[in-house]
Formats: sequence, structure tokens, C-alpha cells
Amino acid sequence: MARAVEKSWKEIPHLSITASVDMTAAEAIRAKSEVGGARISYDAIFLKSMARAVESFPLVAAKLEEGRIVRPQGVHIAVAVGIDNELYLPVVRDVEKKDISTLHKEVADLAAKVKGRTLSAHQMSGGSMALSNLGMYPIEAFDGIIFPEHSTILTVGAIQRKPVVLEGEVRIRPLVTVKLAADHRLINGRTAAAFVSKVKEILESGKIL
Repeated sequence: MARAVEKSWKEIPHLSITASVDMTAAEAIRAKSEVGGARISYDAIFLKSMARAVESFPLVAAKLEEGRIVRPQGVHIAVAVGIDNELYLPVVRDVEKKDISTLHKEVADLAAKVKGRTLSAHQMSGGSMALSNLGMYPIEAFDGIIFPEHSTILTVGAIQRKPVVLEGEVRIRPLVTVKLAADHRLINGRTAAAFVSKVKEILESGKIL
């Protein structure tokens, strides 16, 4: 993984876009949804919102191969899973076709395989995007490095209660900072900003399901 990261950082020009997202609607969906007695993970919610945003901006799910734009059939998103100081990126395939309960189960299964060191090479291949969520730590935001063969990575910090002005009144809202790193050879700033704006719109509207 270390060599792949070094290769990516040297060869891919990273474009970064940041946004703050109100997670009120997402928290409500999570509170109502359970799988096996556990609440739906935020990973599942972000995966679904990314796939829905790709419907409007399909180029974000494409990738460059030997100078050619390749558009995969389906939205295949890798999820960063860390164990000790090692990082793995198992791929959730066809995210656009799955509901958040299914995505929750699949992410949990892939994470268990990473920890049990039973992940296959096939389960690490085929992605063109990635999600890295460090919301379990008290950090606001962080920069992601695009994995070779991918075109984007969305990073997610911790949800924090902060004052915001809504309709002229100060209210406390659960906010999270997301950052998109995109391959600037393929995706320009306008497209990256529009994609992140769409993810924000989907999350804040609650139209994730």
C-alpha cells in the first residue's frame, strides 16, 4: 500500500474541494434504520449518497487508463479500512443498486475480512472511487490520497454540534466536513464542486433511500 500511495501522490494531480454538511436528516434516517439491532453505519449512508450523486455527474465514477477515459458499468466504491498501521480498500460493487441496509451489511462483512486477513484480491479490485471516514475520531477534516486506478476519494470527519444561522435564528446543528480529492486530469474544479454540492444536497434533503 505504501508504494501505491507514493505512486499516486507523484503521478496524480490532486484537486481538493471542501464542504460542510448538515447531517440532521441523515441522523434521522439512521435512527429509524437498524440491521440486526444495530444502527445503519454512516459509511452506508455516504456510499449511497455518493452513488446517487454519480447519477448526475457520471464522470466522477470514471477513471483514466493509459490516457483513455474508462466508464465502469455500475458504481463501485472502495471503503478505507485500517488495521494497525495498514490500510485496505475493499470495494463495494454496484452501490447504486443496493439499499442502505444491504450496504451496511456488506461494509461490515468486508471490514471483518480485513481484520481476519481473509480479504481476496478480487475484493480489492474494480473500484474507481473511494470513501474514507474517520468520524470516530475528534477531527474536523483530512486530505485523502487517490488510490491508483481510482479518480476520486471522499473523506469524512467527525460530526460536531455547531451553531448555524437558519431563517435569521441561531440554531445548533450536527455538521460534518467532507473533502473530495479528484484526479485533475479527468475532473475539473467545476465538476468536482458540483458533485460535492450534489452529495450535500442529497444528505441534507434526506433523499438517500
